[in-house]
Formats: sequence, C-alpha cells, structure tokens
Amino acid sequence: MTPEKYCEDKVKQSGSSFYYSFLFLDEVKKREIFAIYAFCREIDDIVDNIQDPTVSQTKLSWWANDFNKCYNNKLSPEHPVNIELKPIIKKYNLDKKIFEDLLYGMQMDLNKTQYSTVDDLLKYCYCVAGTVGILCVNIFGYSNQKTFEYAENLANFLQLVNIIRDLQEDINKYKRIYIPNNLLNKHNLSHQDLQSIINKDQSSKSSNKLNNNLLDLISELIELAENYYNNYKKLISPQDLNNQFSGYIMGEIYKSLLNKIKKNKNLLLKPNKISIPPIKKLYIAWKTNRYIKKQYNNYLKTCTQ
Repeated sequence: MTPEKYCEDKVKQSGSSFYYSFLFLDEVKKREIFAIYAFCREIDDIVDNIQDPTVSQTKLSWWANDFNKCYNNKLSPEHPVNIELKPIIKKYNLDKKIFEDLLYGMQMDLNKTQYSTVDDLLKYCYCVAGTVGILCVNIFGYSNQKTFEYAENLANFLQLVNIIRDLQEDINKYKRIYIPNNLLNKHNLSHQDLQSIINKDQSSKSSNKLNNNLLDLISELIELAENYYNNYKKLISPQDLNNQFSGYIMGEIYKSLLNKIKKNKNLLLKPNKISIPPIKKLYIAWKTNRYIKKQYNNYLKTCTQ
C-alpha cells in the first residue's frame, strides 16, 4: 500500500465528519489534507486505544522520533503517514513548532485528566485543534492574517462541541473530565457528581438536582461554543472564504450537531452517542459549498466594479 493510499484509507475508516468537508477539494489539496488528518488520527489512536499508558508513551516517543525525520534532509521517515507528510511540510514550509504543540496536546490526554479553568481548557483546545486549523490555513492558502484567527476560533468551536457531545464517553471510557473545575464549582458539581449522573447511581431526589445542575452547566458550555462560532464567521475575509471552504463546511456540520444537543440536552445522558446522519452531513456540505461559491462570486463582482 502506498503512503497516499494509507492516509486516504485512514480518513475514510475514521467515519469522521471531516471527510464530508474534504469532498469538494481538488485532488492535490485533498491528498495533502488527508496526510494532515491521518497524522492526527494516528497519534489520537495511540492515546485513546492503548490501555497501558506506558505502552502509549513508548509509541508516542517512537512516533515523535520518526516524525522528526520529516525535518531532516538526511533521514527518511518509516511510517507511511510521515513519508507522505515530509514533502508537504517542505512545500508549505510548515513550522515544526505547530506539530510539536499538537503532539503535546495529545500527550496531555495521557497525563492530564482535569482542567482548573476555562483558559486551561482553551490551551488544550489550541494544542489538539487550533494547531490543525493553522496547518490547514497554510495548505489551503490565505491573503489575510486574520484568517489564522478565524482558524483558531473555528477550532475552539469544534473542540468544545466534541467535549460536550463526548461527555459520557470521556468519563466512562477514558476517565477524562474536560469540564473545568471552576465551572463545576459554579454549578455545585464535583467530579464524583458527574460520574454519578452519567452512571445513574444516585437517589431520585439528588438525581434531579444534580441533573439540572449539569444541564445548566452544559447550557453555559453551549453558549461558549456558540460565541466562537459567531466569532469565526465574522473573522473570515471574503477573499479567503473560497480557499478556506473546507473548514467552514465542517463548522456548519458541527453547528447542526450542537443545535441537536441544544434542543434536547438530556440526549447527552443517553447510552447512544449523538450524531448527524451521513446523508444530512452530505447535504450540509453541498449546501454550504454552494453558499460559499455564491459569496465569493459576489465578492469578485465588487472587485471589478
């Protein structure tokens, strides 16, 4: 299997909403973004799918060493993702620090199970999502420096929606609580309360109160996510909107997911993970792409007047 095919399969097998946002890219950009996404998926799988932290740490260290070869002209990486990534890094002169911050964010999932403040959580969001947004801006192309702010706000929005949606899975499967302690305290909740709510092991009287407290907390997180959604839509410049359409599509798919959660927050306490059907994701991607093309054409018309 070629490195290109390996990365493509990694994206398709993930079942992620990101795949739908990549559909309208040309073949060159698609191949490059597939490599970036496959890089993220590989290290995320190491952190999430290996039960023994020592083994995870060993594999992450190997991965970091192999990745370093992407920045050494005398060495060749061994892993197919890094093989695919090396010429892309050179083509766009991608800053190694961005990848290092991304790796550090994944490392945080191994070593850190809670966050003190919202600012602490946002630092994590930057490492695991904002870095990816910056890489994508460089690959898609930009003419306005504010497009990097757009990417970071979009990344915060996407990651916050993930944290809200995956609350139950993160607690039960990965033993992680991303909700900051200051928000928990504000809503009179503890880590133990969260686990009790998720596992439904409280008395009915305390259950109602704790559930209501959690739903109020979720409402606050939704409001924070929506602020970032509104911010990134204001920050994207007309001249860069056409280049950055893939991320914009992703944002609209996630906004649909957030709206579903907002409409019925109790779904977060149900066993099944909240999701958007593939056919709806495809429709949102198609509709958003049409909107972007129309907006960009209108912008071009104003430039020629």
